[in-house]
Amino acid sequence: MKKTLKRMMFILIIVLLVIYGTISFAKQTKGSEPQLVEKSGSYQKWEQLSDEEKKNVIEPLYYSVNINDSIKKSVYNNFLLNVGIGNTETKYDLRTILTNKIDVKNQKGTGSCWAFSYASAIETTANRKLNSSKKYSPMHMDYKTSQMFTRTIGQGGNAMIGIAYSAAGYGPVYESDLPFDSVYDEEQNSAPYYLSDISSVDLDKAPKARITDATLFASIYKQKTSDEIIYKSDPNAEENYSADEVNVIRQTIKNKIKENGAISAVSYMRLQELDGVYTSLDGYYNSTYKSYYCDDYSVQPNHAVTIVGWDDEFPKENFEKQPLNNGAYIVLNSYGENFGEGGYCYISYDDATIEQMLIGVDDLEEFDSENPKPTYDNIYQHDELGMATAIKYNQASKYVANVFDRKDLTKDEYLSEVGLYLFETEGVEIYVASVDDGLPAIQDLGTPLATRSSTNALEAGYHVVKLSSPLKLTSDKFAVIVRYMNTENASVPIECNLYQSGIVLMSNYWDKAVSNVGESYVYDDEWKDLYNYKLAVQTLSGTNACIKAFTNTIEKTEEDIKVKSVTLDKKTYSMSVGDKVTLVATINPADAKNQSVTWSSSNEEVAKISETGEITALKQGTSTITVTTVDGNHTDTCVLTVTEKVNTDDDIYKDDGNEKDGKEPTQGDKNDKETPKKDGVTNISDESDSKKDDDTTMKSSLPYTGAKVLSVGIVVIVVIGIVMYKKYKNLDCIK
Repeated sequence: MKKTLKRMMFILIIVLLVIYGTISFAKQTKGSEPQLVEKSGSYQKWEQLSDEEKKNVIEPLYYSVNINDSIKKSVYNNFLLNVGIGNTETKYDLRTILTNKIDVKNQKGTGSCWAFSYASAIETTANRKLNSSKKYSPMHMDYKTSQMFTRTIGQGGNAMIGIAYSAAGYGPVYESDLPFDSVYDEEQNSAPYYLSDISSVDLDKAPKARITDATLFASIYKQKTSDEIIYKSDPNAEENYSADEVNVIRQTIKNKIKENGAISAVSYMRLQELDGVYTSLDGYYNSTYKSYYCDDYSVQPNHAVTIVGWDDEFPKENFEKQPLNNGAYIVLNSYGENFGEGGYCYISYDDATIEQMLIGVDDLEEFDSENPKPTYDNIYQHDELGMATAIKYNQASKYVANVFDRKDLTKDEYLSEVGLYLFETEGVEIYVASVDDGLPAIQDLGTPLATRSSTNALEAGYHVVKLSSPLKLTSDKFAVIVRYMNTENASVPIECNLYQSGIVLMSNYWDKAVSNVGESYVYDDEWKDLYNYKLAVQTLSGTNACIKAFTNTIEKTEEDIKVKSVTLDKKTYSMSVGDKVTLVATINPADAKNQSVTWSSSNEEVAKISETGEITALKQGTSTITVTTVDGNHTDTCVLTVTEKVNTDDDIYKDDGNEKDGKEPTQGDKNDKETPKKDGVTNISDESDSKKDDDTTMKSSLPYTGAKVLSVGIVVIVVIGIVMYKKYKNLDCIK
């Protein structure tokens, strides 16, 4: 008996050493070199198709988005606890909610479904957020993106190239600017798409709106057994989603629909219409109940639709082929009002493809007769095509810079906003610097001009981040520097020529991506150019960082236009101890000569504010934040409430960038020291060197990390060891 116990204890010790060694080795070697995010299984499958087959499917995204990438763990837990969830309804339908009727479009013989879906998503968001009834042109999107990307007019696309079209400043434009009927003609134009040649179409239209926020949702891929559906983030993913994770993703989708508007999605549909009656070539459509369910989980999407609501209780018996579960999304199609229920149908939650690629427009600005021009004069960008992929780093934060040459030095120019793509939920800090003498050292960046971190971290998608106040640019060249922060390894979104870089097997949308020396940089102990940037197995071609700068210009004049008022974007705000947020001050009039402001906090023990408008919450209490214009001493205030920090030990994203030893920084950890302004850029050194050390790793707080698995393993083995040791001692008296 004693010998048996000895052997078992010896085996436990060996197991412990193996686990420790394996996880330690994995932590030391995993991601030691920067590498691209994984190519999605659906993209790999698409690569194997023939050119003819590719014409009949939607080109998928290079990457899949996992729930861990798209949502913070604290938000995930709130969903599970039913905290802060606004969609308790079992049924919700934007058709009955929106004040303006949703336009039901008809793509007819074109393959432009993606543009119709994206236009509908924009229109419902404008209706939901701005009470707008404007209609936007799918054909302008289709034609213009055929110039931007490697794609044929009237052929496939996806909502991400729609986001790029909007973010680059090309649209959307009104339907009246490029009507569908002005380019579509089945008698005059050639099959298969019946569209006019691009040379005959005037695409030089001023944008009538700007997308300022868009969400890239977690992907759900499905596999079916005889009695259940298995959910994954990617066809090749090793792990399955749990039922809770699937529910949270769907709750997120529903919340976005309620708060912001419809969501662009993809599906597999082969329908034919005869005398106004639609039938499915595959037997997936039920014309009686206007329902659709594809049960072939091997197909690739070939159509784009728009999700406008849901019905959790829609009976599974109402589908032509019966799914395993009740429930369906309410979907707007682009086949005209003769299809389905006045243009709509119900697509089962179990449908093979409906949740694979989901993109929502969250917010936008419209330019109309009252506000005829965009809120910016110039877009500076090297990433016209948007995010093709992203580079993952084995570091919790990464600094990236885009360098721009000013377009018109004869005018005063102010930087007010920065546009960013994100592959995953991340915190960001934004800095601006003069680069006439090269990019500044990291430790010289000073205080960020905008911060979105902790509870304000940005989600996967596209976002326009406003600076606290317009920054005057005074040098010929300027750089926008972004610090990306994520405890699970920071990722840097990039535009990239995937085919030329040897990343994919054949031609794709991003073949027109180009780059030049001196445009984009990443900080690897020193600033390194992203031009021909070398990874472990690839040299990236046509690569730039996805960072845009939006500026306004004012004619230089002797006239001293005075400030009349200043307005903060928030009148009240709540945050937790340790959180940071940047307030945004708007000067009126926008062309006032002196745009400078100062900031103050009525209780600096509760919250302090930098001269760039960044608030740091220090302890529980209230404080009034005041902005004051240098010209005229005009003021506005925000009443800030700081609460105790909720335990975020299980957050996927956690802003611990200031840590040296895994502890939260305290007020005494920093030695604020102001340095003079240089070239219109304020430099403030208010942090320990650890924040600017790009190799400092934030404390990982994920329950999925190796360190936590190891901890659990150690506890279990130690407990077993103690029990066995006691039994061993009890056997000492045995002869």
